[in-house]
Amino acid sequence: MSLNDFSLTNAVESDALFVLKDAQSVLSPRQKTEPKKVRARRLEITQLPGAMRHMGWITAARLMERWFNTPAFAMSAEQKAARNLADLPWQQVDETIVTMRWASQFERCRAAVDLARSRSFHTQKGMTRLRDLVYASGWDGTRPHSLGFYGMSSRLMDKTCQINVADLGERTDTLDEIYGALGLANLKVGVVGTALNERGKRLFKVDYLGFYILDTYDFNGPQYLGTWTDKRVLTKAETIAAGTYAARRIYEARDDSPLGLITNGDFRDYRAKTGRGGDFFVVSDIQWERINAVVDLDQYP
Repeated sequence: MSLNDFSLTNAVESDALFVLKDAQSVLSPRQKTEPKKVRARRLEITQLPGAMRHMGWITAARLMERWFNTPAFAMSAEQKAARNLADLPWQQVDETIVTMRWASQFERCRAAVDLARSRSFHTQKGMTRLRDLVYASGWDGTRPHSLGFYGMSSRLMDKTCQINVADLGERTDTLDEIYGALGLANLKVGVVGTALNERGKRLFKVDYLGFYILDTYDFNGPQYLGTWTDKRVLTKAETIAAGTYAARRIYEARDDSPLGLITNGDFRDYRAKTGRGGDFFVVSDIQWERINAVVDLDQYP
């Protein structure tokens, strides 16, 4: 998903969260004064969307709220790998929260679009995939045959017209809203056009490229997710001050806010206790790009 993509190594360098029971700590004084006792109040994981909204992370908050508000469902590793979106029930796919217009505010998304465009039908992998798709869609190799159409859904494009992909995000990225919402995701590219045979030469006339995001929102695995209050995520310096995940030391919140250090396991525990918390696929809308190109389907053997 998003937060589940924090690694233990990055937790100190980025920002993260996990539930910490009410606890008391003695902090080492900078000068020769009496040790100061600090009591940290517990942050419930259901407060996290509110913290995100307080920071202006509306899309990230909506994704987490959707997880909290749907019946319990744990996505298996096999389901994540298959990514067969076409036949999944609506509870397991969200196509409305993440939009390409929102994602394109972030430079790393724009860079992923550029990379996916360069890979589309300009690589052997892309052309092999395109050739396979046009035949799978019923082309007889001779008469003109359309593949896809402008305005099709991301689900349908993913099944019938997707030809290449680029990574969106890296573990070292700044913890901003797109990282909080998606973490490491896929930026996919699909193609719409017509397969042709001109005097024995197999061609494909490209009319549109379509770019869209595909991600999973789940809490599988043992990942440590970071340090939060009910209003914001801690900065890198504050996270270091709070201590590492292994030490579980306590950060002194200046405004007496509750503090949370969250792992994926806290979300799974919530699901087990409440019967709520459904993993799902995140699919954006399509960013369409008009293009006028004719490519040789036989350029790669």
